[in-house]
Amino acid sequence: MSAREFLSDATDRLIVDVRAPLEFAEGHIPGAINIPVLDDRQREEVGTLYQREGRGVATRTGLQFVQQRLPELKVRIREVVDSADPDSDLRINCWRGGMRSRSMAWLAEQFGHGASVLEGGYKAYRQHVLNVFQQPWNLVVLSGLTGAGKTKQLHLLRQAGEQVIDLEGLAHHRGSAFGGIGLPPQPTAQQFQNNLADALERFDMGQRIWLEDESQNIGRVVIHDHFIQQIRQAPAIFLDVPQAVRAQNLADEYGRLSRDELKESTLKIAKRFGGQNVQAALELLERGDLAGCAGRLLDYYDKTYGVARARQNRPLFHELATERPLDAALTAELIEIADQQRWCKAKTQVQPSTCKEKPRFI
Repeated sequence: MSAREFLSDATDRLIVDVRAPLEFAEGHIPGAINIPVLDDRQREEVGTLYQREGRGVATRTGLQFVQQRLPELKVRIREVVDSADPDSDLRINCWRGGMRSRSMAWLAEQFGHGASVLEGGYKAYRQHVLNVFQQPWNLVVLSGLTGAGKTKQLHLLRQAGEQVIDLEGLAHHRGSAFGGIGLPPQPTAQQFQNNLADALERFDMGQRIWLEDESQNIGRVVIHDHFIQQIRQAPAIFLDVPQAVRAQNLADEYGRLSRDELKESTLKIAKRFGGQNVQAALELLERGDLAGCAGRLLDYYDKTYGVARARQNRPLFHELATERPLDAALTAELIEIADQQRWCKAKTQVQPSTCKEKPRFI
């Protein structure tokens, strides 16, 4: 099957990735199960033989390893087949769609379950992922200074029926020096891209998709060049929230986390923020004044955002002042603004002078 066929009918597919554990850990199709035909050592040995002695010797050695692992593979694939819906479609991938995936497909068929192999393997899937990021997506960006409650507002928009991508949720990181505290380990850069592409493909391309304004790097993961350019060129709505409200939001969000980790993260920005400012923030943290500590740190983050915003020069940028960033009325207003922006954008392409909403966007 081609990559597009292989990924279709998400609810009825069962994907088995037969690559070695290290390959799978680096990146895999979301939802895939790893049943390695060769372990990491065997895969490395076969690869070395391929380079030194050619395909024939490597293939024979690989088949010998498969024979050794056959009892274990039988048990694993039988467990998968027995637990699967009889009508589910078993789909198998390796790196290039060669010996490993075809061997597992043959084994599955011995238990009476048909199997399809991904043409070109995981390598072809990765090309498919990169193609997803080059497609034109109808994005609306929710922007704002640190602590404005953008991520929580995205969740409210999702509850209201909007299509939403939570980039920080996919990255397991909040996008700052404090971003990884209390969160699971970040996925690999490759797996982050796979998860993002998978989320995008589940949406209706004809409808808008909300996401948060992000830099290209979120912790250690990187948003693909083509997609970050779409984010930067998309119309944005800026939540203008007073600093005192934002400081309290941060105190509520981070207050339950480890004080030692908060201190360590504060020290990470000492060089850029200034030693005296950091010391003052740490003293407030030690006294338990989390809102005061957050307020001092926001001076640094607000300046950083201002520089980044000046560089972006977005085509449409609407500012929405609010002191209640998580109010239900705000969610409705955001949707209304996005609806007007979409109408205005479409109309200005034909008759710019007739768009009455244009002055709202700066």
